Amino acid sequence: MKTEGFDDFQSCSDSDQPLLEPDFFSAMRLTNGVVFPVVAGALLFLGIVLYVPFFVHLFRFSALHSLYLFLCIVAGIGSVPCFEAVKWFVASRLSRKRM
Repeated sequence: MKTEGFDDFQSCSDSDQPLLEPDFFSAMRLTNGVVFPVVAGALLFLGIVLYVPFFVHLFRFSALHSLYLFLCIVAGIGSVPCFEAVKWFVASRLSRKRM
């Protein structure tokens, strides 16, 4: 019995293609015209929902205190190096296993 799509996955995994995406800085150099509008729209929507009184009442949210907003931003920015470290660790272990 042949599982559809599984054979393609196996043949792809045996190739020399990297298993992980490029690092964060390499990915940022790639041009993707959709990223900025999507991020800007998401931040705009989040700001509207959190700080416009009608939407705050509609969604039953409360505005974030500036300290909590700062902590969210720091956590978001701080998560990028953590994920990059995990990707580097996994890639280094995979390269050692291939040797």
